[in-house]
Amino acid sequence: MADSTRRVEGWTAQRMMTVALVVGLAAAALWLILQFLAATAEPTIRIRGGSVVFEIDAAEWVEKGPPKWSHNGEERENERYTAQLTTSSGTTCPDITGPVEQVRIKTSDNQQVILIINNKRTLVNPGGGELKKEQPRVLRLVETKEGAFVEELHLHGTGTGAPWSCTFTMKGQFELLTLSDE
Repeated sequence: MADSTRRVEGWTAQRMMTVALVVGLAAAALWLILQFLAATAEPTIRIRGGSVVFEIDAAEWVEKGPPKWSHNGEERENERYTAQLTTSSGTTCPDITGPVEQVRIKTSDNQQVILIINNKRTLVNPGGGELKKEQPRVLRLVETKEGAFVEELHLHGTGTGAPWSCTFTMKGQFELLTLSDE
């Protein structure tokens, strides 16, 4: 009877421990690989409509000499973003597909913000405007006129149809632009 309690349908305790050890080592190796990949990719950047707000994942915005901002995360793997644009229904903008190297935003109060990749880091430069750090991961373009909105969006890249441009005529048409590592 003692021998039968040590076996589970043909499996010995030693065999079960070996399998458990191999599965545990494989899981640990996968976890380490995922941690490495997460650490080397630049965080996703979201630009929300209405007021121009830049949100970044897994890093913080840091000032790189007024008025420029960057992040304190890892360097980018490459010199491009993958862009995804969301607009309100009824807005006609071209499909954005392909790599993007620069984003330029113009607001209805004539401010301009440019996002570029500089030495494998994203650099945000408010051309004539002011960016305010609201939280460690959130920058907001300070409006010079109440009710200002994103009026033009220009994306420069190398994909089909590049460069892309879209014009908005009222607040709320531009909802979200997501930029992630290619």
